Amino acid sequence: MLARLQLVLQEENTEDKLNFRKSSALQGAMFEHIDSDYASFLHQQNMHPYSQYFCFEGEQPTWVISTTSDKAYEHMVLPLLSSSFQEFELSHPQNSKIHIINKEVVSSSKEALLSRFRDEEAPKQIQIQFLTPTAFKQRGMYVILPDLRLLYQSLMMRFEASDSKVVMFDEETLEQLVEYSYISFHRLRSVSFPLQGKSIPGFVGQLTIRFKGPETLARYARMLFEFGEYSGVGIKTGMGMGAIKILKENTNGKRTV
Repeated sequence: MLARLQLVLQEENTEDKLNFRKSSALQGAMFEHIDSDYASFLHQQNMHPYSQYFCFEGEQPTWVISTTSDKAYEHMVLPLLSSSFQEFELSHPQNSKIHIINKEVVSSSKEALLSRFRDEEAPKQIQIQFLTPTAFKQRGMYVILPDLRLLYQSLMMRFEASDSKVVMFDEETLEQLVEYSYISFHRLRSVSFPLQGKSIPGFVGQLTIRFKGPETLARYARMLFEFGEYSGVGIKTGMGMGAIKILKENTNGKRTV
């Protein structure tokens, strides 16, 4: 199961307002309210079956927690949906009580994504919004530009890690994705993400990718990005980085989410 839990928040201390820089503290609060054995299991995994981040939906401060497996949904989303989870405290950078004023769950499945891949045509371009600072790591160095190879590779590996029955990552498909697509537009800016006293360089903004090869590749890329709306992309997605949204395009050419 793919699930996205959106929690609308209200903070008692209005002097230190919620923002994405508190995402790692939110992760800590999440672990305090889920099963401790499962939390320990997650700490041991290299590829997590969840992502979480903070954003504003309109003017509403919103905490988004997504899962990419049935087990993660059971152990993470369901406990946080419980009526007993109505408030929590953030201990960093200072004690602050947070109230949850609304909860909403959106769900899908990997089977539904695969069905769309098989049955529905894909447009020749896809527009992605990077909601929180996004970065990749290669040869021990941070990559803070939207490299298509690293973007596709991250999504393929996350998809495959979420379902042992589906083989998603292979070099030939990755090479074809890179060869037959290109970045046709971007409006990006550099943003640092604070983590444990350090700043990780990243980027946020919009990106348009166009496809010039077989339509099957456009379908495949669409499926990867649809999955990425749940998994995130790049590094530290469990701590609040790498959140993405697919942008739609109206008939008048205006972009919407």
